[in-house]
Amino acid sequence: MFYVWVAVFSLFSVAVFWSFMADLFTADQGKRLFGFIGAGGTAGALLGPVLTIWLSVPLGPTNLLIPAMILIEAAVLCVWRLERAATPHQTGHAQDERLGGSAFAAIPALIRSPYLIGLAAWISLQSFCATILYFEQIHIVAAEVQGAGAQARLFAAIDLAVNLLTLATQILATGQLLKRFGTGISAAALPGVFVAGFVAIFLTPTLAAVLAAQVAQRWIHFAFANPARQVFYTVLGREEKYKAKNLIDVVIYRGSDALYGWVFDSLQLLGLKLGTIALVAAPVSVVWLILSAALGRAQEQRAKLIGASAASGR
Repeated sequence: MFYVWVAVFSLFSVAVFWSFMADLFTADQGKRLFGFIGAGGTAGALLGPVLTIWLSVPLGPTNLLIPAMILIEAAVLCVWRLERAATPHQTGHAQDERLGGSAFAAIPALIRSPYLIGLAAWISLQSFCATILYFEQIHIVAAEVQGAGAQARLFAAIDLAVNLLTLATQILATGQLLKRFGTGISAAALPGVFVAGFVAIFLTPTLAAVLAAQVAQRWIHFAFANPARQVFYTVLGREEKYKAKNLIDVVIYRGSDALYGWVFDSLQLLGLKLGTIALVAAPVSVVWLILSAALGRAQEQRAKLIGASAASGR
């Protein structure tokens, strides 16, 4: 039960944090800063295992919750200070302003807005491609890597490679590339990787192909696509940022994960091999790529309108 609570809390807190960032920064600021801000999460993913290795013996597994609680409270303090420093100068809203409405208020807004529907479709298509590739990885690793220890070592190596690549890119390149190429191309880089990965797995359904695709897609996701996706929300109103965004990032995202796990199982029941399933997934990645470009154009148009409106109001 505690593990379930931690998993839900982690997902929800990250979603709310990015809602706050989208509310705090403009689209141009997001392009410049979201990659660097995301580097904090990547650094934490590297620091967590190091602290666990260092403190697990002297403190014991149960007492490891103490430094975890301290770090969570430190994060709360940082957000509180950031909100006090930024409000109302950056957000344009009174500090005590609250959003009303029920938890289901985002559903009508989502249905009425083609832009929000596109964002929901984007996250669902990402879930589809990531789920298919994940299950491809699980099956191929189980067939070609013998022993739980060897498999754990392999997955740890993947995590380490992804985190190191992501951290270096977020610090050195994400901001510059987002400003130069825009959100559409940056977001489309991820489905582009999936297209290439699924085709490679279809042609050679080997361990090397699936691992290369997995490392590449996770790297590009955290380094480019996720910052670009967060910038998509900067051109929306506060209701959409805090309600519709969390509906998309939590409910639709996790619901899609569950749904597409069943889809993969169904494809196997139909007799499709791993390479053929990858070929089936490739056209879905192409649709996702086209959607990314369309959302990028829509975001740029909305940002220009907001900029023009702000300039005329001065």
